[in-house]
Amino acid sequence: MSKSVGDSTYKQDGRVELNVNGKHTSGDNFFAGKGTLLIKTNGKAAVDDAFIQLGNSAWDLQAGRFEGVNLFPKGKDTVIENVGGVDVYEANLVRGRADDNAGQFALHFNASESVKFELDTIYGSVDGDDS
Repeated sequence: MSKSVGDSTYKQDGRVELNVNGKHTSGDNFFAGKGTLLIKTNGKAAVDDAFIQLGNSAWDLQAGRFEGVNLFPKGKDTVIENVGGVDVYEANLVRGRADDNAGQFALHFNASESVKFELDTIYGSVDGDDS
C-alpha cells in the first residue's frame, strides 16, 4: 500500500518495564531504593528510575534519576497551546530524567499529610545542554 504526502500514519510503540524496589524501616526512619529497566519495542534497553532515598515521615533526601513533582500536569487546571514551534513551559527539564548524563537530588519536607514541599536540583547534562 502506498501513502501519499499528508496521509496519517500510526506508529505502534511500547515498552516492557521491569521495576525492582525495596524499603527498610527502623522505627520512623527508612531507607529505600528503586531501579527501573525499560525494554523498548526496538530492542534497546534503557534506565528510567534509579534512586536511593532516606529519611523519616517528616523529611527525606532522594538522589539518583527520577521525576520530581509535576508542576503543570496536562489536563488539570492548565491550558497548554503549542503555537508554531514554540516550546511550552512545563518545568519538565528540572523534574528529572533529562538525559543519561544527568541526575538529581531532592529534599522532601512533609509539614502535614496535605502540605508537602520538594526542593529539587539537577546536575549534569540536560538534553545535551551543560548550561
